[in-house]
Amino acid sequence: MENMPPHRNLLNIAPMGRIRNIARGYIVTDNESGTSPLREKHKLNFLYNPSAISTSYGIDGTLDNINISYGNDPRGSGNYVTVPNQRINFAIMFDRTYEVNEGTLANGVQHDIEVLKAIVGLKEDSYNQSRPANSDGVMMYSPVWFVFSNNMGALRLYGFIENFDITWELFSSQQVPMRCSVQISARLRPPTTQAPGESSGSSGSSGGGGGGGGSRQQSQDLSGLMRRTERGMPHVLTQRIWTW
Repeated sequence: MENMPPHRNLLNIAPMGRIRNIARGYIVTDNESGTSPLREKHKLNFLYNPSAISTSYGIDGTLDNINISYGNDPRGSGNYVTVPNQRINFAIMFDRTYEVNEGTLANGVQHDIEVLKAIVGLKEDSYNQSRPANSDGVMMYSPVWFVFSNNMGALRLYGFIENFDITWELFSSQQVPMRCSVQISARLRPPTTQAPGESSGSSGSSGGGGGGGGSRQQSQDLSGLMRRTERGMPHVLTQRIWTW
């Protein structure tokens, strides 16, 4: 299951009359890990990337929270490994005002929320069968990739969603929700598969910087930015420029 792309009027911005593509992220289930309970692959495309992303890293050494699967160091060193306490928090929004008014999406942003529910297993029952749209099951442990852009150097984090809060913010005259915001809290864990949009020769954000080809591309981007600045033209700093 995958949600529809944003409306054409929201796809790009046009500073000074020029079209500029916006890098958008997504959440996708990791069905190749061998630990996913889901029958199908699900992908939630963002309308816009979150303006702020919070990550925290620590360990939980209390005996009550020790999971036997984390008891041994996977590198075979014989060291004891405690429960990982690494988390990510961010907020995203969805807006289907155009689609509802044009009649192309009858349920508004519920369309996007249904995909999010599918990612965490709420749309499957204990017999591994799909549930109807108006029926939710129970949340499951479902490993996912949080990819904030397919561009080189963008954040790619691996983990599972622990909880999410939805705020329905705008309704049509028929009370169809057209806009909502979602606060997502997830626990990070070491990845077991390669990140989406990442070639086998690059290590991405989970393992360091990119290769030499990426450095040349970044230098070209920066050089072009400097030339435009010298001519007095407005410019936009992209995330890729500042990835070293």
